[in-house]
Amino acid sequence: MGYGFDDGPNCTHNAFYDFLASQDQKATMFYIGSSVLNWPLEAQRALADGHQICIRESEYGRNDL
Repeated sequence: MGYGFDDGPNCTHNAFYDFLASQDQKATMFYIGSSVLNWPLEAQRALADGHQICIRESEYGRNDL
């Protein structure tokens, strides 16, 4: 079984990474590119903690792309 999480990183992710570490778990994070720019330290921590990172360009529901 694996864990996957969408729409990060954001301000809640450090607590989330702490929880995953306490459970000795890794996850695949699906990040929005603009959120990585807004929350770079949270994105770097995920990588440092050994999580897999996937980046997508935009948020859901945008029709102007």
